[in-house]
Amino acid sequence: MTKAYFDDLNLFSVLKILFRYPLIEQFIILNDLSWRGKIILSILDLIGISITSPTFFYGSLRNNHGESLYMSSRREASLEAFKYSENLMKGLNLNYCGENQLNGINVVKLFIAKRTWDEMEYYIKIFNYIKNKEGVSKNFLVVIRPSNTIKKEFLKSKYSQYEINFRKNISFRKLKIWTKKIIKFFLGLKIKNKINLKNHQSTTVLVASQAISLDKNDNPFPNWFKKSLFKNFHIINTSRQKLKTTKKKLFENGITVEENFFNIYSSINYSRFTLSDSQNIPYALKHQLNDFFKLACGLKNYLMRIKCDLFLFIDAQDPITDAVQLISKMINVETRCIQFTNMGMQVPLMITSADVFFSFSEKFKNIFHWKNIGPKNFYPLGYIFKNESKIEFQSIKKKLKENGVKKIIVYFDESVQKDKWGCFSQKEILDEIELLAKTVIKNRNIAIILKPQFIFNTVRNYNSPIISQAFSSQRFFEISRGKHRNDITPWTISKYADYCIGNLIGATAALECALRNKKVILINSKGYIHDHNPIYKKAEVVFSSLEIGLNKILEGGEKIGDWSNIINELAGEDLKIDLSIIDGKL
Repeated sequence: MTKAYFDDLNLFSVLKILFRYPLIEQFIILNDLSWRGKIILSILDLIGISITSPTFFYGSLRNNHGESLYMSSRREASLEAFKYSENLMKGLNLNYCGENQLNGINVVKLFIAKRTWDEMEYYIKIFNYIKNKEGVSKNFLVVIRPSNTIKKEFLKSKYSQYEINFRKNISFRKLKIWTKKIIKFFLGLKIKNKINLKNHQSTTVLVASQAISLDKNDNPFPNWFKKSLFKNFHIINTSRQKLKTTKKKLFENGITVEENFFNIYSSINYSRFTLSDSQNIPYALKHQLNDFFKLACGLKNYLMRIKCDLFLFIDAQDPITDAVQLISKMINVETRCIQFTNMGMQVPLMITSADVFFSFSEKFKNIFHWKNIGPKNFYPLGYIFKNESKIEFQSIKKKLKENGVKKIIVYFDESVQKDKWGCFSQKEILDEIELLAKTVIKNRNIAIILKPQFIFNTVRNYNSPIISQAFSSQRFFEISRGKHRNDITPWTISKYADYCIGNLIGATAALECALRNKKVILINSKGYIHDHNPIYKKAEVVFSSLEIGLNKILEGGEKIGDWSNIINELAGEDLKIDLSIIDGKL
């Protein structure tokens, strides 16, 4: 072999490989070089060692099916994380106080899949890049960092066509793990008992996933709240979501917010959870599992003290939502999860083993299951996040129409990734926005509103004369409000649109607009093989580029962006859902 691929530049690893494999002629570094890496590169260059760092953007590379490597790698990482978890837990039992927890073993499998998914994606991206660049028939040396959670044998078996070396860095990983373990142990010894209970009523507990507000406008949490439905309402906010209300107002509405993680984490009695054999589990992952069991024990104590009988959440990424599944049956707590995103593939982070999963429609059932891991009951509910923001655009729309504007188009962006391993590059997004700007400049009867998902993705980041010219036309706008996430909802801004443009990746905003009976197109510039592509193909809503989609809108075809034939498959019937249905008996 004459080539060696490194994920990062490490002087010790390069010299070690050079000594062991004297025939290596080319060293290829895949990650962007840090300032330390650039210094090492200069030293190695002085002694005549050829090192290259290829320039690429991962999301722009395609596999044999024409799909972006970013999306195909994410799909593969999800599948492999589940496979790895299943392999690691094969033949093991979970016990609580000596009693076998049959359902609990699947909760642990799901937890492991979530904890390993990020690292799995990291390795799969690297090897898929090499395959894409060199093909699979050649043999190359690959030097990568060791995993915290994935066994070396698993990776070597999966990529047996390569000779894999795991580089060694000077690391204090075990010291860091034990330091955190000791600190959390002492902090978790005492659980505070200051719980605001009224009349000893049963409570409903939610896990905060967005800024907390009782105002249904914008993007608050809990967006469905009605004072008449809950007398004792607890929100766990250990993720430190912003509080957009006063404590007085919360108290008046019978709401308690718990922000201290160590009130729901216990270092006591966690050993009651035991695996029949944990020798095969990697060191760091084993400690994560112990933390997971401590969290479950703390939740058990916490939920019993506040007399919880219903545990409700949206985002299944928080470990609390999995930990509660381990103890919910012991204390008669029902767990329910509400789908909040228009998913197009299985991803472990989004899957839950809750008792009930409220979904947009039956069509999402397979996406939120992997084999026998998933919700125990699946209930299609429609889309419940249609909040009207307090913004009045009607006068501007009227003025635009009076000045000859015939079509108002709303454009929903995708987040920009600045490192080379992302999905959408800064250049790609700039090209799209400049195309929109040119459309406004060229067509006096067109107005375009930009609605970024996050405030920091503002179009004003770009120093573009074309965009500046479009702004000066007064038919090119950006609408945003807030400090992090844009508080203006797609539901609100679509009210003023004739057409909306979204992306097939992250198509929740588009679905929300379509539910308002707006014409909406989806751009699939990444060749994304979405699980619902057969549904989208029934309508003229998906286009391979923004340019093609815009031209279709300008041509004015009656069926362009019309979701009427497919909307009920993706979001069920518009039942105007509120919490009285969510809280009712199914």
